[in-house]
Amino acid sequence: MDTQLNIPDKLISDIADWLNCGHTVYLNPVTLEIETMVSSKHEWHDSFGDTHELIEEIEQKVDSWDEVITFEIPESWESFKIMEDFANSLPVKSRTKSALSHALSGRKPFAHFNAIIHQDPEREEWFAFRHSALEDRVREELECHRL
Repeated sequence: MDTQLNIPDKLISDIADWLNCGHTVYLNPVTLEIETMVSSKHEWHDSFGDTHELIEEIEQKVDSWDEVITFEIPESWESFKIMEDFANSLPVKSRTKSALSHALSGRKPFAHFNAIIHQDPEREEWFAFRHSALEDRVREELECHRL
């Protein structure tokens, strides 16, 4: 009989935080232990010494788990959708909504969106919105996994 995983909200929030930082997250659904590694979608910088040993250590640990759920950072189209949903959630007459919608419809939408939002009073709302969207994504992934 399949049972839904019971993952604490704090752990879901932590996984969303790691994803937001560009990390792949590995979850042991039995022990609720997580391991993280800079996503292969980001260039790995060897700024802390020999990172190859660390990567190997994490991979060996994750491989030793009987079960593992892997969370990858969002694809660019998923990140774009989150930005678009945020812009659409703003009040109709909001200058920020207009500026973000314009940025998303033009060239280099990620760069222009970030340039606007990081100088805007709605900045904190954006961070909360994005975090909530990533938590929802983690929950959806967990719903696909049953013990």
